[in-house]
Amino acid sequence: MSALGLGWHIMKERLGAGRMMVIWPLLTIFILFASWGLSDPKANLPASIVVDSAYDVMYVASAFILFSATMGAVLISFDGVSRDRLSGVF
Repeated sequence: MSALGLGWHIMKERLGAGRMMVIWPLLTIFILFASWGLSDPKANLPASIVVDSAYDVMYVASAFILFSATMGAVLISFDGVSRDRLSGVF
């Protein structure tokens, strides 16, 4: 088995794990609701952020999406490391 094939096998195994079946929908829902909620003109945002144009909505939504994607990447990498540690690989 080549290194690419081994990497592909490990990726399919990890992305199909039970924990991932919980993380991916939560991440998707967070991104969708962040974008949808910020488009509401009556949204009450912290730090006196004023969202009054489509450009502002896209900018603030992209900040929330970037935050949620970063948190998702942290959770996914933590899941991979903790699984290897518990199985004795590390």
